Order: sequence, then structure tokens, then C-alpha cells
Amino acid sequence: MVEPPAQPGWWRTRVASLRVRVTALAVLVVGLALGVGSVILVHLLYSHLVDSSRTAAEARADSLASLMSTASDPDSFSFTSLDDDEDEFVQVLDDQGRVVAASENMTGQPVVTISDDEVSVPFDSDPFAVADSDVTTSVGDRTVIVGSSLEDARDAADSLTGLLLVGAPLMMLVVGATTWFAVGRTLAPVERIRREADEITGAQLHRRLPTPPAGDEIGRLARTMNLMLGRLEQAQQQQRSFVSDAAHELRSPVASIRQNIEVADRYPDHLSTDELLETVRSESARLERLVTALLSLARLDERSASTSVTAVDLDDLVFEEAARLRQGTPLRVDTTRVSAGRVSGDEALLAQVLRNLVDNAERHAASVLALTLAEAGDTVVLTVEDDGPGVDPADRDRVFDRFVRLDDARARDDGGSGLGLAIVHDIVVAHGGSVSLTTSRLGGACLTVRLPRLGDSL
Repeated sequence: MVEPPAQPGWWRTRVASLRVRVTALAVLVVGLALGVGSVILVHLLYSHLVDSSRTAAEARADSLASLMSTASDPDSFSFTSLDDDEDEFVQVLDDQGRVVAASENMTGQPVVTISDDEVSVPFDSDPFAVADSDVTTSVGDRTVIVGSSLEDARDAADSLTGLLLVGAPLMMLVVGATTWFAVGRTLAPVERIRREADEITGAQLHRRLPTPPAGDEIGRLARTMNLMLGRLEQAQQQQRSFVSDAAHELRSPVASIRQNIEVADRYPDHLSTDELLETVRSESARLERLVTALLSLARLDERSASTSVTAVDLDDLVFEEAARLRQGTPLRVDTTRVSAGRVSGDEALLAQVLRNLVDNAERHAASVLALTLAEAGDTVVLTVEDDGPGVDPADRDRVFDRFVRLDDARARDDGGSGLGLAIVHDIVVAHGGSVSLTTSRLGGACLTVRLPRLGDSL
């Protein structure tokens, strides 16, 4: 026994929800973007502030160098303005690299390494940006080194980082809530369509799905599914009608055979063996024709009919059918207007088209049956005409429906089942052609088949 598939749990259902996945993806993308953007923003801000501090240090070094260049004793230059300032320091080096003057916060300290990177100093935990400037003084060449604290740059970067650490989660929360709400509103019509579609069974194909008023993808999906339901409903109705009509048609010959057998059994003197055999033979032949027609229609409906496509000379088929007809009927068969006509298709199916058309005309013709074949541009036109009673214009479209027999032109006792022209219609359409019924020049019915000429697409 095959076990039904296990239903997913609540959590797996939630995780599999499109709404959850879209929201999670949106939050993830925004989170990654905010994370990368935050790192880049903090780095750029800090780099800019470091460059500004270094530029300020360079300007300060150039200024001090300019003052020392005019001083009488540059090694005794006073840096008293920096004595209480831990945000800046100054060192003056001679041409031997020895410290000859310094601000109070750098008195007694070793020479600071000049670098484009941040520099650490003994009196402060914060790094410094360092710049130097060379100058020629009255006592020789000197190098002025100025350091500018990066404390403000670090404080600004730390403040921005704190704001981003608070703001980024809030932004992700807002994005998640907005996405959840927007996706929910967007998918609400889809959920209504899903619930309605889930309730529609084979016995409720008349129901239709709710269609959103907007002309977006969801609205088009709903309209497409409603069109599909309409086609399914129509196909179901046709199938039910087909089954009902087929059952009715099959019951008739079976009932006739059974009735005659029962009569022969109860009243052997009233029905001879030859009469019984003739009845059984006639009704079984009729039953065989009906079953064959039903199988042909079933194969056409399932598109499983023979797909053998070859070049077919319709004029050969017409002459063969005319010869067969002349041997079994007193009707005059006119083929004087048959010319060459080549098409591409299944020869057996096209022969069945011609046989059904001729059988139909034979049953209704009074004395003449005419076959015509000619090429007209890209089309091959085949007509089958008779001098019978014809068909009323109001009924001409119905004759191609299944199990349709007109009261004055179709009867069970003449062998018609109402399927011959339906088979003709389906085969011709499958070959890319068309079939129509008009009034014959002989006064009866004229059935016209148009097929693509060989060499043109079917």
C-alpha cells in the first residue's frame, strides 16, 4: 500500500512561504548593503579626517619653519603656546638628526619617526598624524616636525559607527516589515485564487477564479486560468455528450440483435435461421462501423493518429474511390472534373476522408454523384456533390458535430451514425485544412474540402 506523502510541518510551511523567502531575501540584501556601506563610510570619513589633520600639521610645520628662518637663534625658539596642548607637538632636528628644540610635551623624548601612517607618542594614547618641513636658518639646516592628534578623527569615526550599529538594524527592521506587508498585499489575490482553485472539482468546472481588477501579471494569470477552466468545462461537456451518444448508438444494434435472438428462441416458427443470421450480420456490421468510427475519433482527440506524412496524390484516391463506387451502386459517378492535386499528409486518413464523403453523398444521391479536384493557388480543393434533397442552410454547421443526424437526411436504417462528417472535419483540420457544406450545382449537397498544396506548410 502506497503511503500518502507526509504533510510539511508548520515551520517548514512557513519557511517555504514565498512571503517569508522574499522578506528574508530583502532583509539579507539590505543588511549586506548596509554592512558594506557602513564599513566604507566609516573608513572614508576617518581617512578624510586623517588627511585633514596631516594637512593641518604640514601647514603648521611650514609656518614654524618660516618663523625659524628669520629667527636669530632658532634653537631657542619658544613653543610656549603648545605647553598645555596635548593635541599637537613639535620637534626641531639639526642636520645630524638630533633634537635641538621641542614643545614641552615632547621634551626629552626621542625623535619621532616621520611616516604617512599613524604615529604613536609617549604622552598620549591617541595616534598622531606627522608632517615635516626643512628650513635653512642662521645656525644651519633644520627640520621641523609637527604632530597633530587624531583623537577627533577617532571620536567622529566611533560616533558614526555607534549610530550605524543602531540605525542599520532599525533600517533592516523597517525594510523587513515593509517587504512583508507589500508582498502580503501583492500575494493576497494569489492566495484567494489558490483557495478557490483548490475547491474546484471535476463536477464544478463551471466555477471561475476571482480576477483582480488590476491588469498585472496576477490578473492575467487569473484570466488565463479562467479561460482554461472554460475549455475544460467545454471539453467535459463534449466528453459527456460523446459518451452518452456513443452509449445510445451502441445500445441500438446490441438491442436489435438481442431482440431477434429472443424472438427466434421463443417463436422459432416466426423467424427463420436465415433471417436471424441476416439481422445479426447486418447489425454486427453496423456495430463494427460504429466502433471503428469511435476509435478514429478517440485517436484524433488524443492526437495519437498515424503521423506518417508523405506526398499524397489525391486524384489517385479519388479515382480509386470512384471505381469502388461504380461497382457497388447504380449511381452515375462523374469524375470528368478531376485533375491533379498533391498534398502532404497521412494517406490512410485522407483516404478515410474521401470514403466518408462519398458514403455520405451515396446515401442521399438520387441518381448522380460528382467528384471534383483541382489546385487553386496554394490550396487543393476537393468537392463531393449529389443530386439529393440537400441540407437546410440553418443545419449546415451542425452536420460536422458528432452524432448529428438531420431528420430528413439522416436515419439509422440507412447506416448513418452521425460520425462520418465529424471524422472528416477532425482529419481535415489536423492536416491544416477546412471543410464546408453548400448547395450543389446538381441541386443537392456540396461538401468542399480545402487542403494546403504540397510544398506549403500544413
